[in-house]
Amino acid sequence: MALETDPHVSHLRETELADYIDGVLADDRAKDVRLHLETCTLCSELHAGAATDVPSGATRRTGAAALSSVTGPALPQVLREALDAGLAGSVGAGQLWRLRGPAYDGGEVTALAAIARVYENSVLVLPVTPDPQEATDLWTVQLPVSDTKLEMACWTSVATPVGFEVLDVLVGWTTVAPITDLLRAQRNGQAPPDGLRLGRQIDEELAAYRADLHVEFAQLQDARLVPDDSGAGDDDAGDTGAGGVDTSRTVEVVEAMLAAEWTPARLKATTGDLTAGEARAVLDRRQQLTDEQLDRVGDALGLAVSGARPVVDWRWVRVVADPVRRQRFEAVATARSEDPWTLRSVEAASPHLQAARKNEGSWHDIVQLVENRLHDLEVAASLRES
Repeated sequence: MALETDPHVSHLRETELADYIDGVLADDRAKDVRLHLETCTLCSELHAGAATDVPSGATRRTGAAALSSVTGPALPQVLREALDAGLAGSVGAGQLWRLRGPAYDGGEVTALAAIARVYENSVLVLPVTPDPQEATDLWTVQLPVSDTKLEMACWTSVATPVGFEVLDVLVGWTTVAPITDLLRAQRNGQAPPDGLRLGRQIDEELAAYRADLHVEFAQLQDARLVPDDSGAGDDDAGDTGAGGVDTSRTVEVVEAMLAAEWTPARLKATTGDLTAGEARAVLDRRQQLTDEQLDRVGDALGLAVSGARPVVDWRWVRVVADPVRRQRFEAVATARSEDPWTLRSVEAASPHLQAARKNEGSWHDIVQLVENRLHDLEVAASLRES
């Protein structure tokens, strides 16, 4: 369904909507935004999506009993068969994957997702559901699944960056261009491209359903084998350099902020030099703070945040997290009666890799080192001969 919009009307940018929601816009500009939202369907949709997004920190972890799965239509048989096949492969835009990771309640959360973009240490994904067009919002597009007669709903309004470690099973492909175009329109405050089969205006029932999707994907976003504050995949993230990601101080401070129920607006005001989007990324563990920012926030929280700061090289984590090795690591964990996610986490930061981390080996060298380690684990677990 194409939206009826006036092409001459300018729309709100995503960053300005974030500032409006956080209450940090000047009064005059906030009034202008409020009046615009009353008359513009497209911007109202974006505002509703952002306003119903899962809040950062402790609030997002409440109501664990409701986090097991999103209620919706049954998954088509052809996709269930693809899941049973358990295939994995090189990661690329337009692919459909089952995501799987630890849930806030101690169990597992799984979801079907389309990959919109691939970054060095993360992928931008969006929920994919069998919902019909009339059961989705104005920023959700119906797209075909390659080599099938299926169409699935791709929710760009719930696009979320996740780590490679939650990619589980490759189930198919879809057309990525409409997804990219919709994401670009959202970011730039533009109307969606013409000719797309989009959903309807949001109501209370649809808002609740979309909020469930947000909660599900927030858990997958938080599921990292090693905490990563590099900001990979975030347009506003700072540069951490090629040598690795300094995680320890930012992790400590972010945990303290979440426990104290800090909002992006409060973090922005305390640092004095973060935008609303950057503050949200910090609380979502997608961007690290500078030393100066850590000192200001630490003072406000009454924390001492000095000391040794170990560096994690994202390349080693990325190779261990690659979905082509996931089933093999999990088989080792099963043979050893260990938790599969815990074993992968330990190996991602394993002391077996420390010697190699001291030099700048090629990507091939890194892959070979991890493969050698995985081979040794499989031999020790009697899963293969030496």
